[in-house]
Amino acid sequence: MLRRAESCEQFPLTALAAQSELRRCVAALEAQSVKQARGLGASWADIAAALGVSRQAVQQRYGDSNGTDQGTPD
Repeated sequence: MLRRAESCEQFPLTALAAQSELRRCVAALEAQSVKQARGLGASWADIAAALGVSRQAVQQRYGDSNGTDQGTPD
């Protein structure tokens, strides 16, 4: 019984750690998808619409100051 209680107390911390890892995985997947979309000719506006954000937000996050793609987020 004690072991079960300890597990329940640790669950929120375990869940938070898992959520943090999921965020990292999702960010990496998004960066790769943006890079692939750009490589296939998608515009920043196309990508922004797919992500539900502004073109400027996507370009600032995934493009460098020269207008070329970085492929990874900050």
